Amino acid sequence: MQNNFRFDLSNYLIHFFRDVDLESNAYIHFPEFAGFNNIYEDTKLSALFLLRCALRHSKLIASWSYRNNKRSVYGYNPAVCFTEMPLAAFVQTSFERLQRGENINQYALLLPKSNMFSLGARPVIYALTSNSISYVKTNNSEERIIDPNQLPILEQYRYVTYNLSSKYPIDWTHEREWRWACRNDLTEYNKELYEDGILEDFSKLPSLDIKNSNITGAGVVVPKNKDVEKVLFDILTLIDKGDVLHNTFNFILSTENLNFTQIINPLDLEKFINENLIDVSSFYQMNDDIQANINKDINNIISNGISSISQKAENYQNEQGKSWVWIIDNQSEVARALILSKRITINIEGKYLLEIKNIENKTLREQEAICKNIASQISNKYSINCNYFSTLNTFDPDWVPFYSDFDDTYHSYYNVSRQDS
Repeated sequence: MQNNFRFDLSNYLIHFFRDVDLESNAYIHFPEFAGFNNIYEDTKLSALFLLRCALRHSKLIASWSYRNNKRSVYGYNPAVCFTEMPLAAFVQTSFERLQRGENINQYALLLPKSNMFSLGARPVIYALTSNSISYVKTNNSEERIIDPNQLPILEQYRYVTYNLSSKYPIDWTHEREWRWACRNDLTEYNKELYEDGILEDFSKLPSLDIKNSNITGAGVVVPKNKDVEKVLFDILTLIDKGDVLHNTFNFILSTENLNFTQIINPLDLEKFINENLIDVSSFYQMNDDIQANINKDINNIISNGISSISQKAENYQNEQGKSWVWIIDNQSEVARALILSKRITINIEGKYLLEIKNIENKTLREQEAICKNIASQISNKYSINCNYFSTLNTFDPDWVPFYSDFDDTYHSYYNVSRQDS
């Protein structure tokens, strides 16, 4: 493998995200609901929004890559597309194409090529030996099926049109594309699209499941330094929830102040990656005395919060349910101490919830008042974001309806599809 150590080769496959208009002729099938912490209110989805959705759901959407309202992926299997161009080339070409107004972006995942090959990803096939390709008609007018005698059905997702001798040459070889085909049963997916025209939620999407893929040493690329904090927030949440291992994602790279010439040499790229490693181990190590003191402090705040509210003669409505203190800043020392002490529950939306013992017999409004009081004390003492979170008529933290006052959509907790987020 020593011959592979060259500036024009890479050990990674890059899956990049682009801005998408769901009403354009290059749309994707995006679900109606992507989670209450993923907010989009129109048909335009930013590349950062889509990257963070992929991270939060641990899924890369397999699609048909519609171009001019036509599938560019052949066969019966949608695919996840990658490029194997080196990172330096990706940084250079994406910048130049953005300058020309092309629909590309520098938000991307870098996945080890060896991992992806084991999962079934393969280089695409640019053209067939025969210049004349025959197609098979099916009941689905959108499907593009090549005669299996010319290319086996299982390999058709890899085919990319290539013709240098036509009047308008077609050449996509510069993309050095790889694809991974989704082999899941698409019956329900196709039925829902046919009947409703839109998918209900992320669970219905054909996708590559990062959570169960055994990928290690992956990385994230973003074009702005301010995006690093948001991506780290998402990755840390995934690890805390147990959705991915500590070594699934190893680095986050910002290209804001990077010239592609700095990472052309493989040794320079390796150095750049090493300088941007995610040291997640630091989030899972804490001096025992510091951890004990924080827990003791939180316990005192909880006691004060319960007693101060209980002494107030307020008329609480008789709603039932459960309320928690929501520790919003997941990288804070308080959050880490409570995680290490196993006092935090993380719900399906990624909220870090601290349970307040022995208040379940109180009405929901009284529980909320107690949790608001405790959250306010923690916020003031430690200068972090805290709030309450409650669910109606249930003790399930994943239940709907739920209630909270925190709606700062510029905070890393929220993933908002807008350019200024």
